[in-house]
Amino acid sequence: MKKIIISFILASVLTTSFCACHPAEKATNTSDSTLDVSTTTEAETDTTVKNETKTADSQNILKAYKDRLVENIYHYNDSRADELPTYALFDFDGDGTAELLVWDIRVASAAFRDIYVYRYNTVTGKADHIGTMVEFTGHSVITKARGGEGIVIAIRDAGPQDKITEYSLIDGRLAPSVLLARSDETSQEWSDKIVSSEYNGGVTLETSNTYDVIEKEFS
Repeated sequence: MKKIIISFILASVLTTSFCACHPAEKATNTSDSTLDVSTTTEAETDTTVKNETKTADSQNILKAYKDRLVENIYHYNDSRADELPTYALFDFDGDGTAELLVWDIRVASAAFRDIYVYRYNTVTGKADHIGTMVEFTGHSVITKARGGEGIVIAIRDAGPQDKITEYSLIDGRLAPSVLLARSDETSQEWSDKIVSSEYNGGVTLETSNTYDVIEKEFS
């Protein structure tokens, strides 16, 4: 009889111990689960805020660049409909925001035209003129610099004005650097260089005279 009573007491003790431990374990698991949900929510919120900021910045850049394109419309004295100038986008310094390149159309049949470069100003919300690439012609070649941060324009078939110039950004301003100018002394070097694949691949920038390029980039 004593053995039966002792067995009963031991069974009761073990059952009580198990029940006492089990709720604590469950509570711990619940606490961990709640912590995980809270952390995920904060991460998602942070991502949402960043996306909204990026969208707002893109819309501001889009508006600033559109305003600049409108300002550069050439008026042909009502002889033809006005249109946006030819333009392109290129990120000179690799900061993730492309600069705006606008071809000058001050004279419809001009042999030499300039290309204005604008950079978005985060303080004023406008596109600032930061420099001009000069004397671009229909026979010129535009290509990206080897390092990817800059543009090279090779002017050819223009006699003494033939030259290869690299444009890059230094302290927020467009800075030209002449790589090679054609002269009697450099004529052969010039001829070899200008027909090479490096400068004979045509225009590498996507150009347009409608809003599609900037809307594709910043919308």
